Amino acid sequence: DPAAEYNFIRDFKKKGYSCTEKAEDALKKADGVVILTEWKEYCEMTADFFAEHMKGRVIIDSRNILNEHLFRQQGFTILGTGRKEVKPPSRTRSRGEFVNAAIVSM
Repeated sequence: DPAAEYNFIRDFKKKGYSCTEKAEDALKKADGVVILTEWKEYCEMTADFFAEHMKGRVIIDSRNILNEHLFRQQGFTILGTGRKEVKPPSRTRSRGEFVNAAIVSM
């Protein structure tokens, strides 16, 4: 989120977080994603795009901009405001396994 970059740099970069300009770079190796804004770029991202770039399959869509049905067909757990949670078959995570997360927008 270019609009949030200044605040991100000020508050988070010094704590070891990184910032990227491309969504695919932010999603790389992410176990989960949180979408907080309705930017056109995010609205146009497909389930295939997320599946290609993410390691995990968890999306919190706080704006309900993604097609829930299509994402679930790709094996995603998708949570959104007012949505009922439906989980795909789960994989077992070993205790203490590190979880990578991408924040698509702040």
